[in-house]
Amino acid sequence: MISVRNMHNQDYAEVRAHLSKCWHETYAHLLQPSDFATLLASLNDPDLGLITSDCLALVALDTQKNRVVGTALAAERHGVGYVWGVYVATDKKRCGVGRTLISEVSARLSSAKELSVTVLRAGSAANAFYRAQGFVPVQDCDYDLVPGTTEQATVLVRDRFSS
Repeated sequence: MISVRNMHNQDYAEVRAHLSKCWHETYAHLLQPSDFATLLASLNDPDLGLITSDCLALVALDTQKNRVVGTALAAERHGVGYVWGVYVATDKKRCGVGRTLISEVSARLSSAKELSVTVLRAGSAANAFYRAQGFVPVQDCDYDLVPGTTEQATVLVRDRFSS
C-alpha cells in the first residue's frame, strides 16, 4: 500500500538517499562522476536545496515496508504549477506511484490552472510517463543539469484537471 504525505524533517536522510539513487540511475549516461558531486551537493542542505519555503515537497511511502518509494517537488507561480521532479524507486515504477504523486500535486496546487514540467529529451521513460499523464510538449529548450552541462529538454504542460 502506498500513502502520500508532506515531507517532514525526519524524512530528509531517506529522501536524500532516494534522490541520490534515482539521479544516478537517471543521469549516469549524461554526467561525469565529478558532476554528481555538484548535483548531489544541493541535497546536503536541510531543505534539500529548495529555493523557497513555499515549495510542495511530497513523499510516497510503502506502508508495508515503511520506506520512501517516491518524491515530488513542485510550486505554484502565477497560476502555473511547476513540477520540479517526480522520482520513483526502480522497484515501484509502473505501480501507480508516479501517477499518484502527480495527482496529489495537482490537488494540492489547487489555484494552478495548469502543470508544467521540463524533461530531458534523453529521459525517454520520463517523457513517456508525463505524456501518459496528459502532458503535451509546448517548447524545446536547453536545461542546465549542472554548471557547464547543458542538455536538450522539452517543456510539457497539462491542464490541471486532465488525467
